[in-house]
Amino acid sequence: MFPAHLNQRFSNRTLVQERDQVFTWRVEASSGRQIVKVCPSSNSALSRLSELLTSLERTHEFESAHAVDWIVLPYLEGQTLDERLVHGRLSLSETLQLGIDLCRDLESLHKAKAFHGDIKPANVVLSTPARLIDLGFAGFEGSNWGGTPGYLSPEQAGLVRDRQPGTRSDLFSLGVTLYQCISGRMPFEGTTTSDWLAQLAAADPVPLDPPALSAVLLRLLRKDPSERHL
Repeated sequence: MFPAHLNQRFSNRTLVQERDQVFTWRVEASSGRQIVKVCPSSNSALSRLSELLTSLERTHEFESAHAVDWIVLPYLEGQTLDERLVHGRLSLSETLQLGIDLCRDLESLHKAKAFHGDIKPANVVLSTPARLIDLGFAGFEGSNWGGTPGYLSPEQAGLVRDRQPGTRSDLFSLGVTLYQCISGRMPFEGTTTSDWLAQLAAADPVPLDPPALSAVLLRLLRKDPSERHL
């Protein structure tokens, strides 16, 4: 699904994701590389994303015609964090700066009463500053959002009774990501999904050095969402 009239504006389009009727394309324009997301107008995902991006003051262009919605976004140049971690863990200073950058993004997102819901290295671009991407499926407080195993909070995994995913779920996933960056391993590990879930439900992460950073990360990785804070 790609609006025919956009073919005159964009070239070299590559489909990079298809999820819940939302098609994400990487395209070339006269101004450079961009991202175009397309979905049926009956799916409110892109109209909601436009509202969110407006509240975050992020550049975008939203249009709707012939029962199709589309949104055009700048392409963030830079390596993704998962691509960087293939070459080894980050230094302490790199991890601290990354944490500062991502907290700034999350502060803006959470002020808009929204949460990312899928923070992981693949959704972090190491631009200057580092930025969270894939906001197209961001949730709102009280909504249900899956996320990615390994980075899920206990409430996203259904392990906390009577607690829905929300902004504090993002804090947990941020903690997992930064723990991985500084240590080179995951705070909760398992060879199978059931092993990982058992670790997530009952195990505590191994403390790291330096102790000050470890204390912050362990607080982000609390099982009870109400105990997580920076």
